[in-house]
Amino acid sequence: MAGDVPMSPELEQIDSEIHDIFRALANGFQKLDKIKDPNRQTKQLEELTGKMRECKRLIKEFDRELKDEESRIPPEVHRQLNEKKQSMVAMSNQELITAGRKQIDETDQAIERSKMVVEQTIEVGTQTATTLKGQTEQMGRIVNELDTIQFSIKKATQLVKEIGRQIVNPNNKNIRDIPGLAPPAPTARRLLSTRALDTWHTGWF
Repeated sequence: MAGDVPMSPELEQIDSEIHDIFRALANGFQKLDKIKDPNRQTKQLEELTGKMRECKRLIKEFDRELKDEESRIPPEVHRQLNEKKQSMVAMSNQELITAGRKQIDETDQAIERSKMVVEQTIEVGTQTATTLKGQTEQMGRIVNELDTIQFSIKKATQLVKEIGRQIVNPNNKNIRDIPGLAPPAPTARRLLSTRALDTWHTGWF
């Protein structure tokens, strides 16, 4: 706005546009503080950056117009307009600093989010590796136990067959002895001779 400083219509128009942008920037940065979604934050920053570029362009245009009118306006008015221009430049730079800080904050937040994702991925990978290792060891034990059971079943089956064969045909010499079992006791009876029996009777009576 022109305020108390007299301006030409051209300068007044540029000044009005610049102040409109400053108000939009102030509102935009307040809105940015309330946005939590990273994607929306990025979009809002892009819009604010575009407004700041337009603001700088208008300030340069204001400066060119001021130089063109320098010979037609009183020195005091020119000094005031020049101070106004410097004030607008300072405001623009402050907005740039604010935007820069916002972008740095956003970048830091993005880095922190990425670090968290990496840490979580590593943690999940470690847990998965530990789980897989445990499962592999468990599967190995199960396989070993199954092998032992299978061997025991085969051994027991063979033992039952051998016992069955010996029961059916105890005199078969081709049947091998069963491991862990004593061979069957002989079934033949010892017959005492008559002489030995007589000797036993004589000694008794």
